[in-house]
Amino acid sequence: MEAPHDFLSRMLPMSPSAVQMVGWFAMVVSVISLMPQVWKTWTSRSAHDISLGWLVTALLGTIGWVVYGAMLPAVEVMITNALVAGLVVVLLVMKVIFRNAPR
Repeated sequence: MEAPHDFLSRMLPMSPSAVQMVGWFAMVVSVISLMPQVWKTWTSRSAHDISLGWLVTALLGTIGWVVYGAMLPAVEVMITNALVAGLVVVLLVMKVIFRNAPR
């Protein structure tokens, strides 16, 4: 059985630089995707609507991706998930700090 990346390489032939561009694009979009939530939580001083379970699960998942990226090695995977994990930690800290804020 062939590896998934071999199948994709045959279906979508791309130069290594094009593959890296896709990786960096995905990184930027992934990191930007959490910024509106971080901003809204900061400006409203409320994190009541953010699930603690989601935050913990997202943090564990991103840490797993950082480790996986280090094992490959895949710098884009490591950087993306380290940045996303940082934003999740910021949200977790705000969830704790703002827990007694009025709704």
